[in-house]
Amino acid sequence: MMRRASLLRRLIVCAVALATLPVAKPAAHSAQAQSSTSLLLAGGLHHSCAIVGGALYCWGQNDYGQIGDGTTTDRNTPVAVINMGSGVTAVATGRSDHTCAIKNGAAYCWGWDYHRQLGGGSVTTPVTNMTSGVTAIAAGDGHTCAIKSGALYCWGDNSFGELGDGTIGTVADTPVAVLNMNSDVTAVAAGRDHTCAVKAGALYCWGRNHESQLGDGTYSDQLTPTAVLNMSSGVTAVAAFDDHTCAIKAGALYCWGNNDGGQLGGGSTTTPVTNMANGVTAVATGMYHTCAIKAGGLYCWGNSNAGQLGDGSNGMSTTPVAAIGMTSDVTAVGVGAAHSLARKSNGCTYTWGFNGYGQLGNGTNTNSNTPGQALMPCSSTHLTYTVFLPIARKLN
Repeated sequence: MMRRASLLRRLIVCAVALATLPVAKPAAHSAQAQSSTSLLLAGGLHHSCAIVGGALYCWGQNDYGQIGDGTTTDRNTPVAVINMGSGVTAVATGRSDHTCAIKNGAAYCWGWDYHRQLGGGSVTTPVTNMTSGVTAIAAGDGHTCAIKSGALYCWGDNSFGELGDGTIGTVADTPVAVLNMNSDVTAVAAGRDHTCAVKAGALYCWGRNHESQLGDGTYSDQLTPTAVLNMSSGVTAVAAFDDHTCAIKAGALYCWGNNDGGQLGGGSTTTPVTNMANGVTAVATGMYHTCAIKAGGLYCWGNSNAGQLGDGSNGMSTTPVAAIGMTSDVTAVGVGAAHSLARKSNGCTYTWGFNGYGQLGNGTNTNSNTPGQALMPCSSTHLTYTVFLPIARKLN
């Protein structure tokens, strides 16, 4: 009896010790320079997508099949994308009407294909054009780019040299290698007609430059990757949607390019200037507004004619304002043309802004100037372990 009681006490002590051990975080994705906070949510011109527990959902405008549910019917509630029920790690939505995602290391695209931006994909359902090794993907207006095994490839429209292969005026049906980007590429962003990428901590941009969105101090288009001023090291993330660009360098946020809606937040039109000096972990850009996560809080600035800043107003702010209810625990951000998305630590997705096509995913087509929860499952990234403690009972 004494030995059995002693054994029982030891089992209880061991179980309590296991319950108090720190839980290891999931292994970081190989493209973390782009940050998982900018890979889980995406907003296009009038549609949205979100990854929940490895499954992809999309909603909003669907005239070109960009939602990926096999139809061309608009949806104001999230629907599951065909063949994307598991293993999805990143999503990107084009400025126009195409969508791309990474599933188990393969790249898939669907939707509008006028400029061959699908790279061999399908119009209404996802089809792969890169079967392995893909770690990041970005969708512009008529072009798409992806990082595969550390090298960068682009395809689709090349009217302004946005493919970065030294040519112009061509269309690439399949991925082409970007010059001088054959290794160490960790992040990529695609604007309307320009592209940017981080290579070994340095930022390069190319393509159209009429608003100086390339950040090289000029207004001249570039057909090959060109160094962005003051961005030669420490860059961890980059974002582009229309004609302005933002990047995170050593925790500070810099923006440049078009500033018609105040979307630079005090930045310069030709060279990068910071508007948040520290603590920034993610950034997303829209047509005329920008949002960023700083110390767990979400801040937006620029045009808010449809409420896309999320501060309860419909005006404009040239400096960052806090989105209502988003001052802490924000883990992911995405931005569309005139709407915004965020995820909090509770695993739920919130949306606000323009909703004419149901891109807020709340079951209506009414604009909102404050964040509201999208009608989709919530998913937490936290791991939970259940430890069963032995129950003492009388031993015969």
